[in-house]
Amino acid sequence: MNRKELIEAIDSFDIKRYNSDYKYYESLRNDFVQRFSVGRILRMSLDEYVIGKNLKKDNFCYELERALAPLGKIVGATSSKFGIYYNQKEKRYKVSKMWDSGSLQKSFDALKKELISLINAGKSDDIDIIRSSKISPMFKGKILSTYYPQKYLSIFSEDHLDYFIQRLELDHKLKENSDIFDKRNVLLNFKNCYSIMSTWSLNAFSHFLYTVYPGSPKSVKEIGDYYKGAEMMDGDFESFDDEETQNSTKGKTDYDAQNKAKKQLGERGEYVVVQYETKKVKNCGIKGKPIQKSLYDDTLGYDIISYDSEGTEIYIEVKATNLSPRNFHFYFTRNELDAAKKYRESYHVYIVFNPNNAKPKIYDIGNPFMEKDKVKLIPITYKINIHKI
Repeated sequence: MNRKELIEAIDSFDIKRYNSDYKYYESLRNDFVQRFSVGRILRMSLDEYVIGKNLKKDNFCYELERALAPLGKIVGATSSKFGIYYNQKEKRYKVSKMWDSGSLQKSFDALKKELISLINAGKSDDIDIIRSSKISPMFKGKILSTYYPQKYLSIFSEDHLDYFIQRLELDHKLKENSDIFDKRNVLLNFKNCYSIMSTWSLNAFSHFLYTVYPGSPKSVKEIGDYYKGAEMMDGDFESFDDEETQNSTKGKTDYDAQNKAKKQLGERGEYVVVQYETKKVKNCGIKGKPIQKSLYDDTLGYDIISYDSEGTEIYIEVKATNLSPRNFHFYFTRNELDAAKKYRESYHVYIVFNPNNAKPKIYDIGNPFMEKDKVKLIPITYKINIHKI
């Protein structure tokens, strides 16, 4: 992600115009929610629910899919996503396999019960009920974001969530079994990290992602794979592929954005090392697993505990950069220096080059303080006690 472009995109997004342009659709959404209350859904007839009978007014599925499309599109998937729909060509109601009980009315009653359960769960933030709901994921997302637009992000395609997470370089925030709700939460946390975006509605944020930055994916082909695996370098930098993705800017420095960028780069670097070490340890037949200690304590002087090929614990401090080896230097804290002296041969500094690439490179420089002739220490910060001045 180009941080400079992101900040410029945030600054350029006209939130007042968005709120003005979408005021009408927000009024439609509010009217829909009031008309289709839980009580109304319980009494709702089949034709008030199904799409396909050319009923456009006061029709649950049609209004969610078509009238409220500007607040999140679910057009594209087949009508089977609604569970029950009317097939114009065959002139009959069709029930998807998930809901087919052998009786159209029984199937519809079960579907209405599930709709009510989902809406109630959305209100109480009962994520377990939401996850286990039989309603199709895309339709489920649209219902939740319509009834609770302040809670649930209006992006319903998991492919699109993957695309945005990848382009914003947030995939290290995901766990191995992350589902569509986890992915939405990653984007929501990202939104709230920026003071300007944190004031936007979730619909405005979705609109920003699709239209301004990073922009809507043109095809599923644009959605590439996440981290594919890191390569450990041997110190030969002559053939190093220098991407140098950091940007130099003139004028006033946005230190807040700069610090966020450094923090996210560091987190990504640690993610890369944990994945690399997990694979390495497994291949060596060692039972233990790497532990990312920095998640719990950032004062230890190292980020990760792992194992070498003999099964001995090693302590890894991670430094991440988008600069080439010939331009890169790093800073060491007092805690890191103390850890390096304490753990000696077991202490390693891993430099992760271009951590946001699908295949980043890692250089293990070992413990640089074990070979003092190869290390140049330059003090650049000083602690000053005011009361002693």
